[in-house]
Amino acid sequence: MPKPLCTTSTLYEAQLILDLLSESLIRAEIRNENLVGLAGLLPEAATLPTIWVEHESNWERARAIVDEFEARRFEKLPPDITCAVCGETNPGNFELCWKCRAELPAGAARQASG
Repeated sequence: MPKPLCTTSTLYEAQLILDLLSESLIRAEIRNENLVGLAGLLPEAATLPTIWVEHESNWERARAIVDEFEARRFEKLPPDITCAVCGETNPGNFELCWKCRAELPAGAARQASG
């Protein structure tokens, strides 16, 4: 039996969580996604995207995934990394240079955040 998991503030955020659940083989769906356009005309709670887990037996595992997602949202990003090959600046959480696709220093992002 489906069970509500969480409510998000945007459809984009709901889709990110749905993708994370899918990667963990948890079947879920977004409800209210078509009501987002009615924000301001209906009560806010009625128009917010809500994620429902298809099988109640997966709810605890799904909740842990959402909790981890929410915790990561507020983590400070590691400092930018300069590519040794082309000299381009990349966000600290990248593994490959966005410009030349060269590998960035291994563990740089983990060292900065850990």
